Amino acid sequence: MAAAPRWFPVARAAQVGTTPVPVTAGDQGYVVVRLRPGGEVSAFPARCPHRLVPLATAAVVDGRLQCPAHGWRFDGEGRCTEIPSLG
Repeated sequence: MAAAPRWFPVARAAQVGTTPVPVTAGDQGYVVVRLRPGGEVSAFPARCPHRLVPLATAAVVDGRLQCPAHGWRFDGEGRCTEIPSLG
């Protein structure tokens, strides 16, 4: 039987907007952000998987979280949806 998802309160809803907020859950770092004003809160690992750049300085662009280093974009499920260097 699979373990149930674990939830940790990490920020007040009013604190989370379209600018990433660094948080910690357990021993792991994350950023929480709304990909649209007033939208649902999404959580991402604290660092981009490409070059481990901190996502606390990322930006929301077209409803995606964009890494500040190389522009990789991630959707609300954490999937990489765009890699600009691939054209």
